[in-house]
Amino acid sequence: MRVCLVAPCSARKRFDPRRPPVSEALEAAGLPVPGLDLEREREYRRALSRFALPAREMYLGVFSSVRRAADEARLRGLSVSLYVMSARYGLISELDTVIPYDATLSGMGEGELREWASSRRLAESLARASSGSDLLILALFRGYLRAVLLSGFSPAVRTLVLSPPSMAREASRLGEALTYSSVGEFKARVREALSLAGT
Repeated sequence: MRVCLVAPCSARKRFDPRRPPVSEALEAAGLPVPGLDLEREREYRRALSRFALPAREMYLGVFSSVRRAADEARLRGLSVSLYVMSARYGLISELDTVIPYDATLSGMGEGELREWASSRRLAESLARASSGSDLLILALFRGYLRAVLLSGFSPAVRTLVLSPPSMAREASRLGEALTYSSVGEFKARVREALSLAGT
């Protein structure tokens, strides 16, 4: 079975853009902390080249738990393509190189989320990533899940959606909703979804 797993990025990163040595490199280049300003990516990449890492190595926190679960599933013979939903970049592969940044979708209203999803070509990116998969697992927190729903994305494959209870009904428009109420339960649901894929 081929699984496409989409997980949220993490505020915790291998390199903190607000602390030395990253903050010093930004200051030396006359740049602010990278946020949603993708139009300056080339400048940031020059200034932060020594801090750029593949996404799977940059993101810590919850993402590292999802990454471990995906790696364990791969060892059991499951074909897992892992993607990250990043506030800065949109949907990226775990192997795409990213710079340290500080961006979030928290606090965005419906119009802002719709604009973000459009500017990151979210629906098209999700369709391309899940193409050829037997199962799509959307393991996302509230802001990202809302952005997916507002993007107009319509899955072409069986889909499991991890959702807070308050969004379960909306999430069911995308596929089967598995609810979670805490970060610990979110991590357990990711493992459960991957186990379901292996059966």
